[in-house]
Amino acid sequence: MRDIFTLEARTDDELTLEIFYRYWKLNEEGEFSEKVPDLAKEYSISSYDLRKRINKHCSCLSTIFECPRCGKHKRYLSRSELKRDRQQIGWIAHKWKSTKIFYLKSVIDQELCSKCREKENIEREIRQEKLVNEKKELIRKHYQVHEKPIIASDRIDLQDAIYLISLLREGADEEYQKIRPVNSFENKLAPTKELTISILNTLFYKKIISIHPDSDLNAFEFVNGTINNPDIFRVSWQPTFQITRDSIIDEIIHLEKALENSERIDEWLYQIDSFWKEISYAEVLEFLIYWLDKHHIPYNPGKKTYKVITSLQDNFSTAQINFMIWAKMKDTTSFLTKEKPHKRVATSYLLSCIERHADLAKTNGWKTNNFKRLSCPISVVADIFYNKVLKMDGYKKIPKY
Repeated sequence: MRDIFTLEARTDDELTLEIFYRYWKLNEEGEFSEKVPDLAKEYSISSYDLRKRINKHCSCLSTIFECPRCGKHKRYLSRSELKRDRQQIGWIAHKWKSTKIFYLKSVIDQELCSKCREKENIEREIRQEKLVNEKKELIRKHYQVHEKPIIASDRIDLQDAIYLISLLREGADEEYQKIRPVNSFENKLAPTKELTISILNTLFYKKIISIHPDSDLNAFEFVNGTINNPDIFRVSWQPTFQITRDSIIDEIIHLEKALENSERIDEWLYQIDSFWKEISYAEVLEFLIYWLDKHHIPYNPGKKTYKVITSLQDNFSTAQINFMIWAKMKDTTSFLTKEKPHKRVATSYLLSCIERHADLAKTNGWKTNNFKRLSCPISVVADIFYNKVLKMDGYKKIPKY
């Protein structure tokens, strides 16, 4: 395989030519005759400068490999590149029992030359940019909102107002034109994933927000020019409601003041109790799942969980219910250690213990402690609802209106 390359010089400088031919010279075994460090030392230059000088004025060209795009022979810039190709050719020749150059050339993958590779990279970038713009335009058209809703404080209901303010507070940019993906929020939008999905879907289907065309394209599934199954946790959002004041910022400020000053408290009263129970249920569920996960107990919330938690909400605060979960978790782990049932039984046992304790507490007038927020920090929705609307610790107290 000594004939797979040829040498070409583009200089008359005798010293450069001498270095060039000695650098690429092969011995009888087909190996390079001299080591690069020895050559560099002899000519009092570094190995890097030696190769640089050779490549500037001379070329080592492959007699086998051609650029499939422009037809030029491949140029080797170093011995290692040539060694790699020789090893590849030698392996193929050995495997297929052939040394015919035309055969070897047909089975070896052809590489583009550096110039063609650069051109192809530029063309690929242009194609990629065009594809990205086409996908963004598809997103813009697909999620375009034609009839924008009004979110003025005298029109919007309590739930939607809190949902919107929470989303904007945590994720909006400086101009309130784009909202970051929910999975990038520093603080949780809602206590549970299920409530977060409900919040986004509620605002989306009421056209208060829409998917931003500059969203991460990996959050979408594009099939035959259509969009399927966007990941609502990874997409960016944009406000799409109708502005009735000077700017979107004025609109948001007025809506926040309406919540804080309880301008429509009489109209929102019927929503406060149900909304508190929704937030409280999510916070209790979050706490329950946290402790079950901590003890490696498998769990899938169902009807019994919903029934137990909602039945406690009329008489116990979220913090008190969480205290009962924490206290009865000890009984549950003890039960698992002694009886050794299947772990799936543990959740049912825990819920039954909580129900019995709650009944006894109501009958005997026991004082139930509050469990501090340690493992499950307050979510953005709960923070705004408790502090702006209720103006009380809705985690430790039950709102009474």
